Amino acid sequence: MWVGAGSIDAGNMQVGDMMAFIQYTMQIIAAFLMISLISVMLPRASVSAGRIQEILDTEPAVKSPEAPAALDPAQAGTVCFEDVCFRYPGAAENELSHISFRVERGQTLAIIGATGSGKTTLVDLIPRFYDATDGHVLLDGADVREYRFDALYDKLAFIGQRATLFSGSIRENVFFGQSAGDDTDADLQTALELVQASEFVSRLDKGTAYPVAQQ
Repeated sequence: MWVGAGSIDAGNMQVGDMMAFIQYTMQIIAAFLMISLISVMLPRASVSAGRIQEILDTEPAVKSPEAPAALDPAQAGTVCFEDVCFRYPGAAENELSHISFRVERGQTLAIIGATGSGKTTLVDLIPRFYDATDGHVLLDGADVREYRFDALYDKLAFIGQRATLFSGSIRENVFFGQSAGDDTDADLQTALELVQASEFVSRLDKGTAYPVAQQ
């Protein structure tokens, strides 16, 4: 560029020639930069692909049974823990030891304790996020390990500590994840009454069609 500037000043070179030289030089430099970036990304991609393959090759420890459980109608709505113990893989001691209780239909059970005492782990055994190391977790009189996953999850509901809303109407939020045909007005009203929302929803100008933003 120094030589070119002198040549232009002396009238021996056109400005366009200098601009073309600069453009071609930048293209060459950009190509070398891309090559260096690829040489950095290839090892990362290789390691990431290996980790993804490890996940794909992992055999789930919690499996759905081939034959579903036979349910006892007399025990519908009951949850029972029978001498349940649980230990995380590789842990030196049990997280839960010899837990036994029974919750009948219509009863409410509060699980309290210090942080890390195993409250969440205890609840996670019901939907089979983990399987009990020893003992039995019974739902409707049958061991949860004898349920197919879809049948087990059909019997459970989860309400988080933090309310999550999606972009859309109130009605769409209430029926989020529901199958077509399950979104009746009666079900909608029942859901709003259960969460104590029917009073303020009824005061909105569009009712259940009122739009809400995410979160």
